[in-house]
Amino acid sequence: MVEFVLEGIPDIYKNNFFNNIQAFKNAWQEEINIRDSVRKGEITLVATVEGKFYDPYLIQPILDIFRELPAPIRINEARFRKTISDRNTILITLRVNDKSGEIVGYVKGGPLEKYELRRGTHDVNLGKNNTAYMEWISIKPGYWGATGGHLLRLEFLKETRRRGYTFVTSYVHRNVIARRIKEGEKIEVVQKYDPDNLDYYRLDLRELVDSEVRSRILPADIGLDEHFPPMLE
Repeated sequence: MVEFVLEGIPDIYKNNFFNNIQAFKNAWQEEINIRDSVRKGEITLVATVEGKFYDPYLIQPILDIFRELPAPIRINEARFRKTISDRNTILITLRVNDKSGEIVGYVKGGPLEKYELRRGTHDVNLGKNNTAYMEWISIKPGYWGATGGHLLRLEFLKETRRRGYTFVTSYVHRNVIARRIKEGEKIEVVQKYDPDNLDYYRLDLRELVDSEVRSRILPADIGLDEHFPPMLE
């Protein structure tokens, strides 16, 4: 059937089809190579807490990743850029080999009061200044599945606790929440959403200790946490 359809379409569309197939193959091979390099210790991924928000060498790679990757709801780029330089923003980058290496991912968040939650979500802590919201974790293609998402999330949790927050909240897929609860994390599901299963949860940082954080960073632990980003005010 595919061959029959291809015979009946113009060459330009046929070439686009085969070019897309090849691009997907190349991207998949690159991801496999990077993942193998991480496991062999040839590449080290480092989660870094950033503080120089006005540095163009920091902002530009983050904007490039922001523009490249799809998200369930994309916030306005100008607003996104503005929040990067907000002094209350928590920004963690994922870098290659050391803290000055190439930026291949990031996670950003800040005070819950700075965010507009999804319709139907009511957080009793809103206005108490004790909760940090974590936005979507974004990682460049090729580095997915190489523990980067886990490193970013865990560094974000440690940094929010260091800044005196009691809770971290976010939207994440229901099966991810279930896995984290099974692993022993003290998570409360505040609001469920059907049919997309992107639920709002709250994590109690008082139950998080350094030994637990370190124990969850495993070389074989692959996969990317998917977070749902609401609009900033």
